[in-house]
Amino acid sequence: MTGEDIYCINIVSYRKKEKCFSNQKGGLVISYLLYLICSVLVICAMVQDIKQSKVSNYFIFSGYICSLIFQIIIGQVNGVKVWGLGVIIPIVCLCLLFYTKMLGAGDIKLFSVIGGFYGADKIIEVMIAAFLVGALLALAKLLYYGILVKRLCYFYHYMKCILIKKERLFYEDYNKKNTAHTIHFTIPIFLAFQYTILK
Repeated sequence: MTGEDIYCINIVSYRKKEKCFSNQKGGLVISYLLYLICSVLVICAMVQDIKQSKVSNYFIFSGYICSLIFQIIIGQVNGVKVWGLGVIIPIVCLCLLFYTKMLGAGDIKLFSVIGGFYGADKIIEVMIAAFLVGALLALAKLLYYGILVKRLCYFYHYMKCILIKKERLFYEDYNKKNTAHTIHFTIPIFLAFQYTILK
């Protein structure tokens, strides 16, 4: 039996323990507390992003600490592994979007916090849902301001430079005063989180 097989068995064992734990009365209380704490952190981050266009590291580090404690309570050593995987996956998957300024660091770290609370499987669902919600909100905003065609042309030329000309370009300047083509991505994150957890 390889080390990878042992790790997979441990993860399966952890998932069974988590399910059993959540079915117990005390586990149910912990589950509600988990959802409440994570929701408060995401809401606070969303409000700050809307007001100041940034997410404080205070909310991020608070989320890391709370989620790590929760995972240790449920799974002990395996809980730490699940926490680490949930935290790292958003950073690895979305780092290219941050590098090209398509997504802010605060958005990625907020995904990472949610991953710490709920693990790899849930955070992947949340990310997919968030980008779908974000696309719908962005489309609605572009149609409202009448700049959909203009933005599609910009995106086409941007991808042409990246893929064909091999130029390394930033997608947009976040400091531009015109925000008709942008959205606060913490809003789709919040909506996707609520949908994924409560569905």
